[in-house]
Amino acid sequence: MLRAGLTVEHPIFSCTDSGPVEDSLRFLFAASRRQESRDVMLLSALYRFLGALIEGADSEPGAAAAVLSKDRYVQKALEYIETNYSHSMSVESMADQIGLSRKYLARRFKEATGRTPQDFLVQYRISKAADLLSEPSLSVSEIAYSVGYRDPAAVLPHVQETARGLPLHYRRRLPGEKPPGL
Repeated sequence: MLRAGLTVEHPIFSCTDSGPVEDSLRFLFAASRRQESRDVMLLSALYRFLGALIEGADSEPGAAAAVLSKDRYVQKALEYIETNYSHSMSVESMADQIGLSRKYLARRFKEATGRTPQDFLVQYRISKAADLLSEPSLSVSEIAYSVGYRDPAAVLPHVQETARGLPLHYRRRLPGEKPPGL
């Protein structure tokens, strides 16, 4: 999403020519109506949509995205987090993957984003967990595991802070959603 100029601080996409993005969305909706090849067509449509976002992003992204695009190492670290957040990972393993020392990566990352890689990872995971709370069929434990936490109790305080309450209360506030058993 960063390649499309989207960040946590700048979550709104803008482009000068919305045609390709609209076309890819139409293709995505058409793929969802397929019977035999729905899964493959949806995956294809998703990649087409993401490609349209990246290609269609305005040449002058938000300030945060502009800073990040200038630092390839930070960009690689962010892509690594987006790809691997659901697995056990450390700043050390991220730095090894990128080819930098942990300390140097942490310094560059903080200069570019204002946060340490570990803080960013935690916030990214919590953001994903909060998104998954809208899916009533998933338990808090399943959500915790799917965003990289091996102990569901470790994620609960962060989700409570982000969702401003217990996950069940957050689910009750979601429009049109009813938690299981209610």
